[in-house]
Amino acid sequence: MIERQRILLAFIDRAGRVPPKTHLMKWLFLMREEQPRALGRSAFYEFVPYKFGPFSFQAYRDIAALEDAGLLENDELVVPKDARAHVRDELQKLPRRAMQGVEEIIRVYGQVSAKVRGDSLHGGRP
Repeated sequence: MIERQRILLAFIDRAGRVPPKTHLMKWLFLMREEQPRALGRSAFYEFVPYKFGPFSFQAYRDIAALEDAGLLENDELVVPKDARAHVRDELQKLPRRAMQGVEEIIRVYGQVSAKVRGDSLHGGRP
């Protein structure tokens, strides 16, 4: 598994709830923009503008790959019960700087509602 997929799983794990895909996409974008040191030299997602905010085709391909590998339930951002131990093991391989970056994004933006300022998280910090 590559580091960006571990980061994606870390967001799902640390969210404390099942996040909508639009939230996950925005958190990944914020990770790239606000936590570049957390990413080190790893390749990360590229984003294009979309009506609901930033969108990454590669992130959606990674979600599909994680679903195919049985690490996410089909069409939901939920780790199946029988895959949780494997996901925990994968998250242990994530560099500390990356996990700290994920936790900072979740701390600042994790509870922001999608209803803030219309239907997006564009409103900035809570």
